[in-house]
Parts: sequence; structure tokens; C-alpha cells
Amino acid sequence: MRTPLFSFFSAALVPLTAATCANAPQNKQALENLPVKIILVGDSTTAQATGWGGAFCDLHVSPMVACLPLGRGGRSSKTYREEGSWQLALNEMRTPGYAATYVLIELGHNDKNSDPTIGTDIKTVFPENIARFIAEGRAAGAIPVIITPLASRHFRAGKLDDTIAPWAAQVRAVASKAGVPVVDLNRSSEAFYQKLGAVGALSLEVHSPSAAEQLAAASGSTLDGRISDSVPASESVRANDPRRSYQADYIHLNPRGAGAISGLVADGLVQAVPELRGRIR
Repeated sequence: MRTPLFSFFSAALVPLTAATCANAPQNKQALENLPVKIILVGDSTTAQATGWGGAFCDLHVSPMVACLPLGRGGRSSKTYREEGSWQLALNEMRTPGYAATYVLIELGHNDKNSDPTIGTDIKTVFPENIARFIAEGRAAGAIPVIITPLASRHFRAGKLDDTIAPWAAQVRAVASKAGVPVVDLNRSSEAFYQKLGAVGALSLEVHSPSAAEQLAAASGSTLDGRISDSVPASESVRANDPRRSYQADYIHLNPRGAGAISGLVADGLVQAVPELRGRIR
């Protein structure tokens, strides 16, 4: 039987005190001399090679920060836990020797999946899962920081059409109830993409866009995202579906995109957690 949503929120609302932060020495000088740990939890938008996580750890932390990018491609708030990645993160949170341990959580893109073994319900299971991550992170002695999902780069008539926005709204609501810091990457990346426009945003794709995709972007409206060859033919996705020849997915990031988005995360993090000013660059 699934634990009721209110119990996760209640646990997540417990104040973070010295007693709950097992890794934090009480002497102020000792704190200043110890490193900080930042653990990145999320899906492919957080992972190395396809997201901003690797660039964040490479470019935006000081030498006194241990940065662990634990983003996993294809994972939802359900499967990240089921496959053991969350337990790995919890083990890292419990490791002593740090002035503080922060766990940055960004999930949502794969929760949209219609496959019930991956996706979750936006109004019930998804917010429950995020609240549970917060509660368990606190119990492990870490300081949870919620990151709203990276915006998608679809455009319609020159205006960004962010398909992940409703999930980002759920994340904000959970974080507000739990009283945890929020890096609103969804809104900052929306503004960034809108400024770039459809053509500029297309330059952040992992794979070089096809001529058809470039032409569509030039008109101000992007095509549908690519469908991988690994997706089997079905009534909704034919073997000769033109989307199989597309290259853009309007979500993942090439190195240029990872550098830009990791900068947005770094800027948002020092605003949300002022204690990290001087540790983040």
C-alpha cells in the first residue's frame, strides 16, 4: 500500500537542525576548513554527456567542493529509486567529513512517459515521490535543493512551447510545502531559450539537425521530436514514420548547451543557498 502523500510532506517539513545534519561539525572554524559535497540527482538532463551535470561539476565548483553527477538517462522519479540510484545517492549523503552535503534533485521529464513502468501521475505519485526524496535526503543528513525541470525547446509561431511546464509547477508546489531551496531552472531556461529563438535554440542539440528541422525552426515553429530507431513499430509510430529521420529532441544538450545551462544552475544555486557563495563560481 502506498504511503499517503501527507506523510511525506510532513516528514519533509521537519526543520533541518544540527541534530539532523550528521555530517556538520559544530565548530565554525572547522566548518570553514572542510569541503562541501554536492550530489546531483536526476535524469538525462542532469547527466553527463546529455545534460548540464558534468559541465556544472567541471566549471562551477571550487576546489573545496566534491561534486558527484549521479544523473541517469531515462529515469523518472519512480525508476530512479527502483533501479537503486537513489540508494547510491543516500549512501553518499551519509558519508562524513564534509561541512555540509547538498543534494540537488531535478526530475520530471521521464515521469511524462505513458509507459506505466516508467511514468507517474502528475497530481499524485509524482509529487509524492519528490516529497519523499526531500524527507529521506534530510534524514540522511543532507540539505535538499529542488531544481525545476529543464525547459523543452519546442517553438510555436516564434514562442517557446515548454511541454514540461506543468511538471515544473508541481515541483515548485512540493518544494514550497517542504520549505526547501528552489533553483527554478525551468523558468530561467525558458527565458534563455526564448531569447535565443527557435533557430538559436536548435544549435544546442546533441545531434546536428536535419534540413527539414532547420527549415521549420527558421519559420518559428519546430517539428516534433525525433523517434529513436529502438522504438518498435506500432499503430502510433509506423516503421516509416518521418520522425525517425529527425535528429533534434529539443531536450538534451550538446557541450555548448551544457555550458550555458550549467551556468544558469550555478547562478540560481547561489541565490537559493547563499551559504554556497564562494564555493560556486
